[in-house]
Amino acid sequence: MLDTTEALVRLESPTTDKAAVDRCGAELASRLEAIGGRVTRLSRPERGDHLLAEFGCGESQILLLGHFDTVWPVGQLDRMPLTRSNGRLHGPGVFDMKAGIAIGMLATRALLEADARPSRRIVMLWTTDEEVGSGSSREAIEEEARRSAAVLVLEPSLPGGGVKTSRKGCGGYRIVVRGIAAHAGIEPQKGASAVQELHPRRGRRRRRRASTDGGRRVRGRPGVQRSGARRCADDG
Repeated sequence: MLDTTEALVRLESPTTDKAAVDRCGAELASRLEAIGGRVTRLSRPERGDHLLAEFGCGESQILLLGHFDTVWPVGQLDRMPLTRSNGRLHGPGVFDMKAGIAIGMLATRALLEADARPSRRIVMLWTTDEEVGSGSSREAIEEEARRSAAVLVLEPSLPGGGVKTSRKGCGGYRIVVRGIAAHAGIEPQKGASAVQELHPRRGRRRRRRASTDGGRRVRGRPGVQRSGARRCADDG
């Protein structure tokens, strides 16, 4: 188990670096095959390839679910080296959640080597985009979950060792607000500010500041905004 965890941690796998994630995935796939898994790579063009591994046989299945992408950038190992201290392993990705993958593999291998022959096949789905919302893995997760009698998510425990029995969801939204252009000096009443509509509190406070360099730039605060710069033509 320690060998597997260390091998995966040494192959840094930030979600947004497909090449790095796939290098880690290749090592994981090799180790899954070594303990008897039938591995299928679920290719993705922009994220790392997810891995599906099956063990045993049976009409129903138990799903072990997790991810091997991390929040740490490539090079984090230089700043946070993989170490063993007081019976614990430390390093980027150990806790969340490469150790969980290794534990699942150890338990599965123990069952197979003990010739326990579980009545259900064991399926592992290890994904590569959990840290950014599981957009490219959602379909595979839902499909395998529907097939399963039970799903065990091998995320790390809560502080103190408490078992996680539920998970919160997440969502991503894109909001587009379009304003109405008008001359700010002559007929501002004909315009509508997209910024103020998007940030009504900011609009009420009216905390704005304009530059005095010929009217070419407008800056606002609080928040981060960008506006264009253009020199107006001279009258006449």
